[in-house]
Amino acid sequence: MTTLPGLFVADQDSIMIPKIPNLHDSLLWRIENLEPSDAKIHFRTTEGEIYEMTLLEVKRLKCDNFLQGNIVLGLYVIDSERKAEFLLKWILDEDPSDYSRRLVQEICEGSLCMIHITPSYGCEIACVCRSFDFRKV
Repeated sequence: MTTLPGLFVADQDSIMIPKIPNLHDSLLWRIENLEPSDAKIHFRTTEGEIYEMTLLEVKRLKCDNFLQGNIVLGLYVIDSERKAEFLLKWILDEDPSDYSRRLVQEICEGSLCMIHITPSYGCEIACVCRSFDFRKV
């Protein structure tokens, strides 16, 4: 397994942020729960490349409608308060609470990440975690 060259790019504040490979129309074929609180998601692109996304220190994760042949429409890093609130309501399956408002605040401040994987077919995933990384396998 090798790390993608140029995996990180500096933003306007010189903070290193991960580049996300183009996963449109890729196959989402495996999700692993790792101890103590990490997870991995595996993708195969239309070109046959395999990527592994590692989610570190997962706080909440919801995976809905995992099927044989899950096709990715898009993968998004959520940083807007409104979108984070909407997805947290879906993940937690409850109305806003002190806990969810605290998570939204941490997402907007950048101390937590929110990832949303939307499907063309099959599995939709939303995750709140400390950070994430990609590797080309």
